[in-house]
Amino acid sequence: MARGIPAYVNHRMLAWARETAGIDRADVAHHLQTTTDRIVAWENGNELPTMRQARILASLYKRPLSLFYFDDPPIEPPRPTDFRVTGRREEGDFPPALRFAIRDAYNRREDATRLLRALGLTAKPFDLGVSLSEKADVVGERMRKWANLTIDEQSKCSEPRVLYNLVRQKLEQNGILTFQMSGIPDETASGFSIAETPLPVISVNSGANPVRRLFTLFHELVHIALQQGGVCDLSSIDGSARKPRVEEFCNRVAGAVLVPREALLSHPIVKGHVGNRPWVQNQIVQLAAQFCVSKYVMLIRLRAVKKATEAYCSQMLSEYRKQEGIESPAASFVRVHDKVASVNGRLFTRLVLDSYFNEQISLVELSNLLDLNLEYLDRLADKIYREAS
Repeated sequence: MARGIPAYVNHRMLAWARETAGIDRADVAHHLQTTTDRIVAWENGNELPTMRQARILASLYKRPLSLFYFDDPPIEPPRPTDFRVTGRREEGDFPPALRFAIRDAYNRREDATRLLRALGLTAKPFDLGVSLSEKADVVGERMRKWANLTIDEQSKCSEPRVLYNLVRQKLEQNGILTFQMSGIPDETASGFSIAETPLPVISVNSGANPVRRLFTLFHELVHIALQQGGVCDLSSIDGSARKPRVEEFCNRVAGAVLVPREALLSHPIVKGHVGNRPWVQNQIVQLAAQFCVSKYVMLIRLRAVKKATEAYCSQMLSEYRKQEGIESPAASFVRVHDKVASVNGRLFTRLVLDSYFNEQISLVELSNLLDLNLEYLDRLADKIYREAS
């Protein structure tokens, strides 16, 4: 049988592309229905893949085919710091899907900067600073003011998903690109942040439930304000694992943003709770639902405002861990243009649409930037511009 047209690629680029994708040779061999020895031979320069095989490799590694012909690898941005604490994985051991999500986020940020420049616009400066030495409640209140999030707005949100979308909108109005990543177990990574300014980035795992995604938004916002972008798993939100000081701080501040001290203390359920007697669990559930946080976060906030003892909090957190796993969002039908807007965020999507309608980019580039089937362009544009009006 004919082997096909050989691809005269740079064997070192094949190895580099695979290694930076985090895929081992056995998986590559399985995907191409060949042997590991053949993958080694390609990467050592002893054999050449066919053009068909090279195209499959480019798709698998999510790289342009032309990159395999480069003399040297391109300069890539550093990966965010690994702040995750779950499991026994090595620091920086990012699975392929997470590596691709981080790479895509950097690329979108670079594209957004280029599009702004082409449109003659400048990104909004990021002017929120935070120090690890500050108290969580103080920082939380300052963050709410910075995001222009009021208790009245929060209380009117009918469900966590509504508040999550509102907060995304407010962060984007303050010049933060917000994305959603998929195909990654929530226990692997809840989200990550890129603290470069202007146009810092927050990416949230769409596989998490809206309550967790909402908490992740503020957790990562604290990372950006600290100028310490990173990859996080939020596994330590309940205090069940040892974690870096910065993660403890980000968790405390995120809780303080979502459950402000004065709003919690003035809540009728909390005002009616006398002394240090144990809480009725239904009360914890009600409070958590009204502030759009988990029971873990609510219990920790009650402890922070001296409405729950350390011993009681530790006992109940242990009970919660026995009872619950990570709840995933219920599967539901999402329209294509809604999904595109959700994955890319409104800020980035609007920049791409504005650039196209101002003849700065082509229809093909628009499709590539948003990963959009052009059949849905009119519906996407109608959605984005209607929401902005």
